[in-house]
Amino acid sequence: IEALLIALPVLPIALLSKHFKLSNWMTIAICLFYALFPATIGGTLYDIHENSFLIFNILMLIFVSEKKNYPGMIAFSLIIAMIKEDAPMYIVFIGLYLLVSRRDRINGLVLMIMGGALFMLTTGITDTYGVRVSNDRYADYFYREDDSLIQVIVTSITNPSFFFGQMVKNYNNDYLDKLVYYMQFMVPIAPVLFMTKKNYSRYRYLFKIF
Repeated sequence: IEALLIALPVLPIALLSKHFKLSNWMTIAICLFYALFPATIGGTLYDIHENSFLIFNILMLIFVSEKKNYPGMIAFSLIIAMIKEDAPMYIVFIGLYLLVSRRDRINGLVLMIMGGALFMLTTGITDTYGVRVSNDRYADYFYREDDSLIQVIVTSITNPSFFFGQMVKNYNNDYLDKLVYYMQFMVPIAPVLFMTKKNYSRYRYLFKIF
């Protein structure tokens, strides 16, 4: 099941490529890049993990959002929320992209609100009826040990210097573990940020917001 769910995202990738009128060769290339991406393949090399269920549904949410398929947006948002308690944050960031890029401000705002509401619901259910939310992975952003995931959002708004400082802070002075991780993650995909026809206008609009 896990291997199938990791392979299935090729379908929404192909659909998105067709939607943006990419050539057949470009579509095949993008699908191959996804299929051969080490982080993707790595999901099948050890025990089953819920993150493997996210990729297909997130890409399908992006596709139906581009198509303005409102029942589909609701359906895939609910599916994403049922995978893990903090997954609705992906919905929030997809909505933020639609809002900031001015592709679809209304739907972007709707997705952000819906994702935020689902996040509150899923974390509340997990805290009440489950084994509590796995807050330990976000502990660096808490002011107190018993804080919740909401504190991460509050911290990012009320104390951004502390928030970003924690993002780049290493566990010890002898090894730049977080810096190495960010380089490994960001450098291969960084050129994508500048491979659009509207770089200047989009980034100028983004700077105006912040």
